[in-house]
Amino acid sequence: MSNAFKDIKEVEDQITLYIRAGVQCVQLVVGGQNGSAEESLKKIAKELGYSFAVWDCIHGWNGSDKHVNLTEAIESIPIPAQFDQNTIIMMRDPHYELMQNPNPVAALKGLIQRQALNTKKNRRPVILLTPSTNMNQDLLPYMKQLVYPLPSHQHLMGIFEGVRMSISDPTKKQCSDTLRYQIATALSGLTTVDASDALAECIVRHGGITPEIIDTIEMEKGRLLQKSEVLSYVPKKDIIGGNELGGYSELKMWLNERKVAYEPEAESLGLDYPKGVVLIGVPGTGKSKAADVIARELRLPRVTFNFDAVFNSLVGESERRTRETIQTADALGGCVLLIDEADKVLGGAIDGTGDSGVTKRVFGQLLSWLASKKNKTFVVLTMNRITGMPPELLRKGRFDEIFFVDTPSDEERKAIFEIHMRKRRIDPVVYTDKDWKQLVSKSRDYVGAEIEQAVSAAMFTAYSADKASRGVPSAAQLVSSLEDIVPVVKVDPENIEAIRKFGKDRARSVSSSRKAAKGGGGGRALDLDLPFNPSSN
Repeated sequence: MSNAFKDIKEVEDQITLYIRAGVQCVQLVVGGQNGSAEESLKKIAKELGYSFAVWDCIHGWNGSDKHVNLTEAIESIPIPAQFDQNTIIMMRDPHYELMQNPNPVAALKGLIQRQALNTKKNRRPVILLTPSTNMNQDLLPYMKQLVYPLPSHQHLMGIFEGVRMSISDPTKKQCSDTLRYQIATALSGLTTVDASDALAECIVRHGGITPEIIDTIEMEKGRLLQKSEVLSYVPKKDIIGGNELGGYSELKMWLNERKVAYEPEAESLGLDYPKGVVLIGVPGTGKSKAADVIARELRLPRVTFNFDAVFNSLVGESERRTRETIQTADALGGCVLLIDEADKVLGGAIDGTGDSGVTKRVFGQLLSWLASKKNKTFVVLTMNRITGMPPELLRKGRFDEIFFVDTPSDEERKAIFEIHMRKRRIDPVVYTDKDWKQLVSKSRDYVGAEIEQAVSAAMFTAYSADKASRGVPSAAQLVSSLEDIVPVVKVDPENIEAIRKFGKDRARSVSSSRKAAKGGGGGRALDLDLPFNPSSN
């Protein structure tokens, strides 16, 4: 299976090569690209001087209602009166029948074995158009498989021009070269049909080609990508900024050094795009939010890879979903791809025996992609534990850096209280220095998520006790809420100890303040209301 094609021209060239080399059968996996794929095959036929024939289960050959039955259609191909010249034979969606009925499988396999599709007189290569890689295992040794790519940026520019020229009002189709490029970039990751439909809808909604189209396209793209079940898309405008996540000063400094790779002059400098980072540490310490901040800094959308949705009971389906997800992520033209809590899914990838090796095979696909990836996709992989995780996942070459995230320092816990108070319209200045000293002391070893829960619970307590308080809790009420929460470091001490040991020995501290801290839970930075500035923590 080849997945290396960057654009449609490359896959067209490969199909042409196969035909000239005498390959008799090709499975072309088109996803939602049926129309575009058919146009490519017609183009290839014209360039080679071949005829072009189409079969489907509704209309038979070329819409003639002849040989609607797939077995009969396959058996009719060598009949001299049927195709008496070089012909590219395209069969739409034959996989339904080929997966369930042995008759057409035997018929097609027999033709290929006898070289009946290629004779001295003519060649009749069969192209099977299917939405996915699913195919009868008996046929796989007798065919080539190719994946038809999503449209490239250049192709999307052409789609944009086609839609733009269809606008009748000259004043509504005016567009600068910069805006044209930005709109095509926003369409990255969509099929030809989805891109054309989304663009037309946005132009109607905004009354012409305007800069506002870009945000609308990204919102529409998010809805379209949800159909995959595996990807969740967050447009750039909806991503949180650095002021909603603080304390990751070491990560911020590292990122500020590398974000130049996404600037126009980077190509002339020969800089490689960063592959991504691993954030490993105590649960509830803001690792997922860090992916949003990275996306905001790199000016990229954030896409979540929902790994649980990859796995399916059908044979080969999990691998197909993984392959198509990677292809879509690459086609987006740059994104921050979040693989959250990867330890829950990949923890058994070392042996993969419990699920007939599916996890191991999916993991292998991910490893190969991470090692070979050279595009703008920046991967953020988060883990809450290291038990059972394959060591090859964390080696250099797949990720640029591994950061360890521990529980917050005294200074950071105070800042966490403040940010969650401000979110709930509580002014932190109502608490005295003595109050703050007590809160910081009582919250030792608590993570940001637990502190947020304590603030929320204390507000209910305060309002129930005295409505005049308007939900502003006292320090005593906040301490009481903290005491009602058992921190994760006490719930799962063995795992926390193991992950801290890993972080100390093999990872880089995510926070400079905790890197210098002495004693007590190793703590790193979390959810602090500070600007994205490496010098502030």
